[in-house]
Parts: sequence; structure tokens; C-alpha cells
Amino acid sequence: MRASELDLADGRHAHKPVTVVKDLKAAIAAGKDPWKVLRDDHSAMLTSIEEFAASTEADSLDPSLVLTSDCLDMINGRNDTAEFSNASNIVEGDMLASSADEAKLIQAMVKQGARFSPNLWTNPGRIPYCFSSSLAASARQAVKDAVAHYKQMVPCIGFVEIGVASETGEWCTEKPAIFITGRDSGCYASLGANNPDWYATTCNLQADGCDTMGIAIHELGHNLGMFHEQSRSDYTQYIRILWDNIQPQMRNQYDMSMSADTSIPYDYMSVMHYSDTSFGIYKNGVKQKTMEKLTRSSRMMGNRMGLTHADAVQVATMYGCARPKDFKLCAGSSDCTYGACICHQDPTKNEIIKTTTSDGCNRCETKCPTYPSGTPSACGCASGYEKGFFESGGGKYHYCKKSSSSGSSTPRRRSWTGRRSVGTSTSSPTSSPTSSPTSLQSCPTYPRGTASQCVCGRGSSKGAFSQGGRKYFYCKTAAHSDTTCKDSKSWCPKYRAYCVGYTFTGLGPVKKVCKKTCNNCD
Repeated sequence: MRASELDLADGRHAHKPVTVVKDLKAAIAAGKDPWKVLRDDHSAMLTSIEEFAASTEADSLDPSLVLTSDCLDMINGRNDTAEFSNASNIVEGDMLASSADEAKLIQAMVKQGARFSPNLWTNPGRIPYCFSSSLAASARQAVKDAVAHYKQMVPCIGFVEIGVASETGEWCTEKPAIFITGRDSGCYASLGANNPDWYATTCNLQADGCDTMGIAIHELGHNLGMFHEQSRSDYTQYIRILWDNIQPQMRNQYDMSMSADTSIPYDYMSVMHYSDTSFGIYKNGVKQKTMEKLTRSSRMMGNRMGLTHADAVQVATMYGCARPKDFKLCAGSSDCTYGACICHQDPTKNEIIKTTTSDGCNRCETKCPTYPSGTPSACGCASGYEKGFFESGGGKYHYCKKSSSSGSSTPRRRSWTGRRSVGTSTSSPTSSPTSSPTSLQSCPTYPRGTASQCVCGRGSSKGAFSQGGRKYFYCKTAAHSDTTCKDSKSWCPKYRAYCVGYTFTGLGPVKKVCKKTCNNCD
């Protein structure tokens, strides 16, 4: 199966990827070896499936067509989920704690009712990340696809790629930032933003198992602070755990919260949900179900295509932009939307992406073809690419080209030349390409502000005030800290939200262990 054989323009976009998914599911249900079904080239198959996922929203699909983690495991020849690691201090399979003590605290947080980690990013609109040299090109591309997906689905989330400062220390050139590596086996991620004074924030995506957009979205969800969906106090209303079908050593992966937030409806299809056979045993060569639904919902468990609307609302709630007006659609290519907005895919058209200019103008635009192809139509480029144009036959043709700062590795997945806009030219440019990279300026110091998007350096916090109907951003230097009042543990800042009414097992009340964090100084 070649990616160039696919065609979105006439509505036949789902045929080949859907055939693969249907054949896989039929083979699994019949207890057959799925590898006998997968006769096409493995790399090309992943290409078509990834591009199908990038141009489609899971909520809008017939349930039988939703890609789940089971499907991806089968395609990659795995007996079980790749979202698991044997690394030390791992909680629930793929959530990385910075120490053994913190691993116990995360488990306690889940049981005490936490829906997400308290150590959220202070500037969610600009979360820095960098790529280790150990990361496969396919995983690198999966992250770029995932980053673009978060940007268009959640109004206040944005990522920016930066450089590597230390491979051994797993540090990027800014702190805190997500260091994305492929050094270890399996897929796992730090929960939320670690305090960079002590620990790096990491995400591990091994090749051939973790290098898909859906799994990258799942692991970045942990980096943003999200727990697993099935770890909720109300799970007994929606699922039944089939304990006898779970591998004995994996039963602790199904720990449930006894008092978790249930304000957002339970979502079987959440990208943060396990599939219904995760960590299952095999009987007569068939993997057994470990969970079953207690409702008549037709939604598949644990999609790995992308965020559902409920997922997007969960992230937006965590970061304070979950109001209905925040989820308005961004303007089209000929206009601008300033402020929070999102983009939706249209299955009858080419892939839609959200673009943001340096002055904060948001648009939903058709994705430009990859250089050296071009289109005379209005289009935009995703994160990690620069927009440029060339002239040919008296016309101007726009394209996307990999940013010089994003590395030189070639992704395993090939460019989808079969999905260009009407009027796209495949001829070589007749003049030197012109690109238009964007960069963010530093915010002015309070009380001055700017309406343009900007960033603050280390040691200062970003804020905003409204005037004349517009929002103005500024940087404000933190007040000198009281050196006589200290936290007894380096990880205390992560638990600021648990200062009142919570106790660390074996350590005592949170407010006493973390005096500085909890403002509990004498």
C-alpha cells in the first residue's frame, strides 16, 4: 500500500486505512494471526493509517473505524501494549515519577481523588520540548503531529521546539521543557512539569511501537498532567474489570481512584483510556478482554487516533480555558481570530491545521503541500515547518519545508503527495524559495504590556490585563523568597494543590512537609 494511492479529494480517504483496521479487528475477533492479514508493506501501512488519523477526528467516526491501541499493537507485532515500561518509579504502566517516594505519592494522589497532576505548566501556550539524538525519525514525526493536534484541539495549549543542552542530563536549552528520547524500551512520560532544579521532564517513545501520533498524544497527555481515564471513582457505573483475565503481575495497573473528579462525563474512547484487552492473558492463542462496558455505548475503548472532545475539555479545564466561548472556531485563511479558538477536521477536504502568527492571529488553514510541491491556494504550515513559495508559469505556489531548527532526520512516513489542494503544482521551483519563520518576542515588564504573543525568561512570570477589549501580556519578577522557610522535600511544588486536608503516608501533613509551597511559614 503506497501513501500516494490514497485520495482525500473525492471522499475516498478512508478506504485503504479502514480496510486495514477492519481486517485487523476481524482477525483479532476470530483468533487469527493478524500478521497473515497484514500483507502490505509495514511502513507504508503505518503511513496511510497515520495520515488517516491526522485528517480525521475520532468523535466523528463510525465506532468500527476507530483506531485503538490494540490495532497498533497488532500492526507492530506486539503481544501487549507498548505503553508500559520496566524502568524504575513507573506508575500505572507509563507514568514516570522522579523518585521512589514520588511514585508512592502519585499512587496516593490517584486514590485520594486527583484527576490530574498539580504540577502543571505555568505557560501552557508555550511548552518547550526538544528531541534527543536517540529518537527515531518516525517518533520525531509522531511528536510533531501530536503537537499540531493539541494546538488545534485545545484553545490554550501550544508547544515550541527548542535545542538540546545535555543528552546525558536529558536537558533542553530551556527549563522546564520536555526532553523527548527513544533511549529506553516502551512508552512512558513524566507526569506534569518537573521542577527543573532537581529533575528533567521526559517522554520516551521507542521505535516500532510508540512512534505513532495517537501514542505520542497519550504520552504528551501525561506530560501535561493527565492521569488515565479509567482511574475514576465512578468507573463501576461504566466498566467491569475482569480480574481473572489480567496478567497477575499487571493487576496493579488497574488501580482505581476512590474520589476522583467526575465533573466531566466518563469517556470510553478517551485517548487516555486503556483498551479493553490491555495487559490481558492469552487463552488458546486469543488475548482475553480485561474490561467490559456496562452501558450500551458504541464508543470503542482507548482510541489512539487523537483527543476526543471530552479529552480536550479535560485539558482545557486543567489550564483554565474550558469556557464554551474558548472553543469557538478560529477564522479561515482570509481573516483572524485573536484569543482562544480551535480547528476541526473536515473529512471531505484536505487536512486542516491551526496556525498562529507572531502577533497572535489564529487561523484554520488547509495544510500546504511539502516542498518541492506547491499550491496557489491559501494554506498554512504546522509546527516544525516553515512556509515558503516559488514562482512558476507566472503564478506563486506555497509550500511547507522542514524548519532548519527541527533536525535533518527524514521521517519514516513519506510525504502524502496524493493529498494536495486543487491546482497544486508538482513542478520544481524556478526561483529560490522564500520562507517566513516566526519567533516570539520578550514581554515588556509590568505595568507595561503588549497585545502580541510573547514569552518571559526564567525568574519571572507571565501575566495579562485587559484594556479596550483586548488582552495585554507582561512579565513580572517574582518577589525575593524567604530563605528561612523551606520545603523538606524537593518535589513539594508539585503538590501545591494538596496543602489542605492531605497527608503524605509516612511523612505527615502536606502543609508541614512542604512549608514554603503551602505558605505555612512561622
